[in-house]
Order: sequence, then structure tokens, then C-alpha cells
Amino acid sequence: MARRSDHSREEIAALAIASAKKLISENGIEEASIRKVAGDIGHSPVTLYNVFEDFYEIIIAVAEGVLDEMIAAASTDLEGKQGREGLYELADFYVRFTQLNYHRWRLVTEYQLPKGKSLPQSYVEKMNAVLGFIERAIKHYFPESQAMERRKTAVTLWASLHGVCSVSSNSLARIPPRARRELARILVDRFVVGLEETPTPVSIAS
Repeated sequence: MARRSDHSREEIAALAIASAKKLISENGIEEASIRKVAGDIGHSPVTLYNVFEDFYEIIIAVAEGVLDEMIAAASTDLEGKQGREGLYELADFYVRFTQLNYHRWRLVTEYQLPKGKSLPQSYVEKMNAVLGFIERAIKHYFPESQAMERRKTAVTLWASLHGVCSVSSNSLARIPPRARRELARILVDRFVVGLEETPTPVSIAS
């Protein structure tokens, strides 16, 4: 491994992001800090602050990485899938992906945006791409004129699926991982019934 003094700014950034990814994957968001990342890669926190404005930049990079992984996997597994069967496959995919990447996915759904910070456009675009898979799965339930209702419905389904997947078997609710797939499919069934009974949804006020 190169000596610390041999690392370029770009290499330090890459090492820090990889370290944060590892720490979060193994121990959760709570165990990651700029001090721990710095110690893991053999640099001081001051060095990292010369590369990153703050730890939030590292967190966002890790979160974007997990979105990239989901988009790549979904592009293979879900492309072209629509209707009830497509939503079953989407639910199965979401349960599987979030279980395999539990701690990093919590960044997307639980990390609190620091005061005064905003999401970079690159992150927003990737999150929209994730929601796009759900939108395409429910597209035939909506006329083209109701794109906004379709998007809001996709967000609602995504949030509902996440609710099923986010309840840890170690929490007081105690939903074991093996039950999440069945519950997600029940959610899809109920959701599809609602879509089929309301072929032209009422516009939802912003």
C-alpha cells in the first residue's frame, strides 16, 4: 500500500468513501465518523477536511453508491416488468436488496439532512431513477395525462414497501426477514386492487 504522503487528493477521497462504506455496512450509520474513517485509512481528520467540506459529503457519496447498485441490479431484474406480476417481482427485489444492504440502505431512508444542506442534483436524479422502476410497473393503470398522480402513487408504494422491509427482527415489532417477502406481496395485492378499482385516480393536492 502506498505511504500516506503518496496519496493524491483523489485517492484519499476514494479511500475515505470506501472506508465509510465498509464501516456503515458492518456496523451501521451510528458507528461511522470522520475520525474513524481517517484512522481506518491512515490519515488524520484534518487531512480529510482538506479533501471534503464535511462528513456529509462522504455520507452522500456512500448513499449514491448504494443507489447506483440498486439501479444496476433493477435494470437487469425489473426492466419491462408491469402489472401485478411485475409488482410482485419488484417487491421481491426490494426485500432482497434491502436485506443484503440493510445498513447502507438506511442512509437513504433514515439519515437526517444536516441543517443548511441540500441534496446534490446527482443524488436526486438517482433517487428518481429508483422510483422510475415503480412508475413503469404501474404505468398502464394511469392515462398519460396523470403523470403526477402516477409519480405520487409510486412514491406511496415505495414508502409502504420500505415500511415492511425496515422493521427489524430485533425491534419490538419483530418482523423476521423470512416474513417480509410474504408481507410485501400482500401489500402488492391490496395495492393492485385499489388501482384496478380506481382506474382514473383523483388528483392529489400538493
